[in-house]
Amino acid sequence: MARALGALALAIGAVVLAIPGSSVGEPTSWESLLAPYSTGAPLPDGFRVQEIRRGPDNGIVISVRRPDGGAAVEVLVVERGRWKSVHESQSFTIDYELPHSPAAEREVITALLAETIRSRDHGLPAPDALPLRPDEVGADASVLPWWLEVLRGLRGVLLGATLILLALLALVRAPVLVGLGVALGAIDVTARLVGVPLLRPGVGAVWIVPAALGLLGLALRDRWSRSRTDLRLALAVAAVALVLRLGLGPWGPLHVNGHGPRFVAGAVHDPADIAAYGPGYHEIFGPIAALAPSSPDWAIFACNAFFSALLPPLGFAIGRLTGLGARAAFAVALLLALDPVALRMGATEAYFAPIAFFCTAASAAMLVALREMEMAGRWRAAALLVAAGLLLSQAARIHPCAWVLMATVPFVLLAGDCGSWRRRALMAVAAAVVSGGVLLCTSSTALLDVLGNIRAGTVFRPTPPSLWPLAWVALVAAGYVFVLRPLVVPRRLLALPAAVSLAAMLLTRHAFDASWIWEQSYFRLYLTLPLIAAVACVPPAWFDRRWHVVSAAAVLGLAWIRIGWPVVADRSLEHREYRWVREQLELVPPECRVVHLGFAGRRVLLLPTYVGAPRPAVAMDPHRPATVEA
Repeated sequence: MARALGALALAIGAVVLAIPGSSVGEPTSWESLLAPYSTGAPLPDGFRVQEIRRGPDNGIVISVRRPDGGAAVEVLVVERGRWKSVHESQSFTIDYELPHSPAAEREVITALLAETIRSRDHGLPAPDALPLRPDEVGADASVLPWWLEVLRGLRGVLLGATLILLALLALVRAPVLVGLGVALGAIDVTARLVGVPLLRPGVGAVWIVPAALGLLGLALRDRWSRSRTDLRLALAVAAVALVLRLGLGPWGPLHVNGHGPRFVAGAVHDPADIAAYGPGYHEIFGPIAALAPSSPDWAIFACNAFFSALLPPLGFAIGRLTGLGARAAFAVALLLALDPVALRMGATEAYFAPIAFFCTAASAAMLVALREMEMAGRWRAAALLVAAGLLLSQAARIHPCAWVLMATVPFVLLAGDCGSWRRRALMAVAAAVVSGGVLLCTSSTALLDVLGNIRAGTVFRPTPPSLWPLAWVALVAAGYVFVLRPLVVPRRLLALPAAVSLAAMLLTRHAFDASWIWEQSYFRLYLTLPLIAAVACVPPAWFDRRWHVVSAAAVLGLAWIRIGWPVVADRSLEHREYRWVREQLELVPPECRVVHLGFAGRRVLLLPTYVGAPRPAVAMDPHRPATVEA
């Protein structure tokens, strides 16, 4: 009864908090907010509004020009509280962007537009939730729906905390959770009645990663001694994987179209340039790059090799936790360690390795949580689920390609080697709810910014996927369950999470087909569980027969030399260009200024001007006049 009371309080608080304000859903547009100037009326000194468009930071850009003289002012409108300005309305901060506003009248123009917006702003959602023109109300694909906008800021934090407590109440019987549930429900109702402040919680990797590590340490503090043999095997395969990645890795960019140096520079000194993809890349690699100021790219490459080397032992752990024997799980880990594509993408700047690490580590943490639930360690299980949610949240902050992947992670619990089907299904639902709650608590505003960039086409807009791959995946999964199982008796439920992973991979692959190695690297985010399911089809007795193991190792070795080595040894033209330019820039004296054309249309070619001693550098962009003038 007490748990029901806490759950009811949380449910009421969440419903009340999620009710949109009176302004949400009104047919307001930016053109109507700025009328009559948006429809042609002149501003002071002959200026006119030339264009209203969405900016890369999910704000609104109002381009104002004087037709005769060519003087220009660009006024930015963002949600209130993002940065400070004397021009504010109830919902927005308004100011001009100095590099794009050379006109002397910029302050007068900005003040007039701010007053126009202020007179009509009686409480509005974020800038990207309003269409640009009245005729686009309900049809503007770049507008975020209201039910997503209510997740921004402090409201998202409260809703996330509510979801976490609801899930924990279902798993842990504790009076303290009931009390917290009632208190949080009251806070939700009070915040809705009084008004939720417009805040942007600054929770990033500096808080998320230490919190996840702390929870994992608390939950596993006396569990390491239970399987020392497994631990030794995992450490051995991790060492092999790290040596291979450091020794055979390309130590150069994996990105195509010149984006490799762009991401390194974003981690080193220009996070705003890659912020449209999410803040996580800079959060993870910024401190790493700072350790080697003269060669920040080397530091990032080495860190990625380390992330990639941690995947084989995590695959070993997942194999053991889903019912594989030690030798079968070691075979999985060894295949992951020797994967030629993984070796090729390890020591690079690509974001695939950290995303794969965080999501795979979350999968392992969830499986350990299932085992703790069966051992009556409910508080440990709760800590592990929250830690897994934190790891997934950090992955989602790095790049949008992690979003679909993280949604597939809770399905791994259905293949756990302990507990009834009902218990595993309950844990999977609880893990999904906890992960969603943690995501809202830590990253709702940041990810809504990225989603707005995707919908506006600032980053990329994925094409609708074909549903044909689902039929093939279902056919293979059915064959696995009904044909292979009677023959070799594998873990039957491995088919479900493996099929979900394959389906997600095939449905999203078209957004990552810029090159064959880029696409194959993306596939590696999803192939760990299918690989475990495939190894589970091998009869366990085969791993006890030496000649079977030796024969399989010989065949795999020959196949690796014939097929894998060319993949590992291959170097792209972009990689060779990068290494050559890097060597030349190291010879440039620190007092010299490096200027190059970095952007031309949709083409990008940034140079690694961050190597060597710090020096002034300019990457010219025709769309940013200040860079050309500099």
